[in-house]
Amino acid sequence: MAIKLGREIHQLAKHKGLLKNNPVLASSLVSFYGKCGDVDSAQEAFDECRARDHTGLWTSLIQAYTLQGRSIEALELFHSMTQEEGCKANDVTFLTVLNACSHGGLVEKGRQLLDEMPKQYGVEPRLEHYVCLIDMLGRANLLDEAVRVLRAMPFEPDAVVWRSLLGACRKWKNYTIGKLAFERLVEMDPKSGRPYVLMANIFGNLGMLSERDAVVERMRGERSIRKAGRSWWTDASSGKVHSLTVGDRSHSQIDKIEAKLKQLLPRMKEEGYASDVINVLQDIPEEEREDHMCGHSEKLAVACALLNSHQKETIRTVKNLRVCDDCHAATAVISKVEKRRIIIRDASRVHVFQDGRCSCDNYF
Repeated sequence: MAIKLGREIHQLAKHKGLLKNNPVLASSLVSFYGKCGDVDSAQEAFDECRARDHTGLWTSLIQAYTLQGRSIEALELFHSMTQEEGCKANDVTFLTVLNACSHGGLVEKGRQLLDEMPKQYGVEPRLEHYVCLIDMLGRANLLDEAVRVLRAMPFEPDAVVWRSLLGACRKWKNYTIGKLAFERLVEMDPKSGRPYVLMANIFGNLGMLSERDAVVERMRGERSIRKAGRSWWTDASSGKVHSLTVGDRSHSQIDKIEAKLKQLLPRMKEEGYASDVINVLQDIPEEEREDHMCGHSEKLAVACALLNSHQKETIRTVKNLRVCDDCHAATAVISKVEKRRIIIRDASRVHVFQDGRCSCDNYF
């Protein structure tokens, strides 16, 4: 992430007085900082703009807080936007606010907002808004209600809806509803590997190993493709982008990176970390499964950054998929034992790890 260049552009725009009456420029800066996990700078860029009647500017700031799991503050901003400033919310604003409710466990508020959209704000809900509600209910373990909403909504459920439901079933180990979502996804696209992995994880977490193995065999029989996890870390001093992919040993420092992770592991275990080896789906010996988990791209990127950056420097990485539970737990512990602030921007949000905790408070 080119945060250094972005900050230079910000300072140049500020010096030339371009931000005060340019909400489009301010929105871009707010969005940039939000995606980099720097909410304070996002708020600063917002405060420097005086054109407060711009929907995009407010929405960008609400999203910046939402991405980091600061849901209450995101909702407070929505209230300020619509009630105090009188700025009109649009469908994108509501997507952002409903996401804030979903990632903050604010189910009742989410239900209320979806109901108020057409009545109070004149905004008709789209399929994406119902996806947010179903995701919200799933995260809160209200899976039966999520299925009722899915079946009653005035849209045909797409793969995104079913994946969201299946992901929630993985979290709560609900194989009954999980199998419903899984079969629907396989019917839609039998070559996609993600549903097989999620369903296998559900069975594995329940100790239903024969059922897990049957799903894995079915996946292999369909020759389904799993998108490889890939993470990037950019060296701020040189501008070099380090790309790490699971199973790829082409990085010039891969031996040192793996050695760093092995060195960290005993210290991590002392802090309570336990590798999630039950969800290793590859047919490899039990004693090799912990090493396999160390090969996830998130861990490789963090280790690469630890090797090549200054002790007090914030580590910023990006991942192409959702961060897995094991890597999330591992990164939290690494932030504590290494005394580092570590930021991972995955496919849906920004995780800020510090002193053994994540900004999402493990609600992701």
